[in-house]
Amino acid sequence: MKKKSLVMGLVLVLGCALAQAQVKVGVTVSATGPAASLGMPEKNTVDLLPREIAGQKIEYLVLDDASDTTSAVNNTRKFITENQVDLVMGSTISPNALAMIDVVAEAKVPMIAFAASEKIVSPVDDKRRWVLLVAAQLPDDHPAKASALEYVQAYEAKFGKGSVSTFGAHVWDAGKLLAAALPEALTKAKPGTPEFRAALRDALEHLKEVHAAMGVFTMSPTDHLGLDRRARVIVRIDQGTWRYVP
Repeated sequence: MKKKSLVMGLVLVLGCALAQAQVKVGVTVSATGPAASLGMPEKNTVDLLPREIAGQKIEYLVLDDASDTTSAVNNTRKFITENQVDLVMGSTISPNALAMIDVVAEAKVPMIAFAASEKIVSPVDDKRRWVLLVAAQLPDDHPAKASALEYVQAYEAKFGKGSVSTFGAHVWDAGKLLAAALPEALTKAKPGTPEFRAALRDALEHLKEVHAAMGVFTMSPTDHLGLDRRARVIVRIDQGTWRYVP
């Protein structure tokens, strides 16, 4: 009986150790309320992110927060503290996290409100990161085409043809950056520790040539955007949708 209890105790201890070793990723979105058109594609994309990277289990914790900016900051800080997350993906920046995503204008605006803007030509630059909108129209040698289409195909396979948007692509790209940085961070410290979070930040800040849905990322301590002119395209509004202009 004592032996059985000892074995069970060891299993429980091992189970707790393994649970604590998970990398915890907090994701803040506004999947309800007035910003739901942004938050739902982001929340959906979490289902597509890898649950294991370099042999390390990943746990994603989603905070649906449609509150005002001040409340969102406070809620995110509480979320990080209570759940002991190692990385937060979302539009809220706090001292404890490296925000990987920000909010951009709605991808389907031309079909909704730009009927009078037919044939208007516009630059789509690395701040808006809308390469995804015209990914299928890009020439085959464009450096972002294959990686952008990877996300389009993955999202539409799960949520339906034509359902993809740029908002979810931010979460996808954050996942790509995490996958590229995590192996290096794991050589420095164990998940769930301040040392690991610092190592993960350092690894993220030194990523080079990571191909993702919005372009090719090269990060630095002073550049958390990471995109260059390869994320820029010229588009035209044509019959209520975006058209790539070579």
